[in-house]
Amino acid sequence: RETPLSHALCRETVRSGRPMLVRDVRADDAYRSHPAVVDFGVTAYAGVPVHDDRGYVLGALCVMRFDGPTAWPAHVLEDLADLATTVASEIAVRRQRAEREPIERALKASEFRFRELVEVAHEGIWSLDPVGRTMYVNPRMTTLLDYRESDMLGLAFADFMAPQAAFEARTLFARRQRGIAETCELKFRRRDGSEMDALVSMSSLFDQSGALVGVLAHVSDITERKRAEEALRRREEQY
Repeated sequence: RETPLSHALCRETVRSGRPMLVRDVRADDAYRSHPAVVDFGVTAYAGVPVHDDRGYVLGALCVMRFDGPTAWPAHVLEDLADLATTVASEIAVRRQRAEREPIERALKASEFRFRELVEVAHEGIWSLDPVGRTMYVNPRMTTLLDYRESDMLGLAFADFMAPQAAFEARTLFARRQRGIAETCELKFRRRDGSEMDALVSMSSLFDQSGALVGVLAHVSDITERKRAEEALRRREEQY
């Protein structure tokens, strides 16, 4: 049944923050006039506090008898304490879940907005793990190199370059591992073997402990620009 707070013997356990074991509450000066004894006829009580992981008392678990004095078994408080630990753990899990849910919702919304921006970006976006393997490429990047995303996942950044450019890319990536950010020009090799000149900007991603968790590369196709520059250079050489 539902008990008014004024009639709850558990309040005494919560107030003291200590286990309580009373064989006969009617013979105990501290409890004989308690409303739970006078109005409900409680005769014996055993209770333990429920603490959270910070030591605060959240409530109490108790057992009451109504059939006279009780010779409580020696293990009753231990059993209640074990149960209280289980209850406290469940409360902690639910509290953490409740605290996490709005954060997770915000992260998912943020991730969705980020992915929307990445998916429609006019430049290639390439996400690499700490050793340079492909974790993600946006649609623009797959279009630039004429590969499917599934073809690129797990392969090294340098696998999509001519040998000399691959050496430069590995050197560049080593600098990223040390947190050095820079922009450079690299030559990629498309699926059909043709080459693409690109302007590549790389940034390192670190976790809270300072460990490298990945590298994000922004890739712009500058092939036409390079061709125009070469044509202009040749014309200038002719005069």
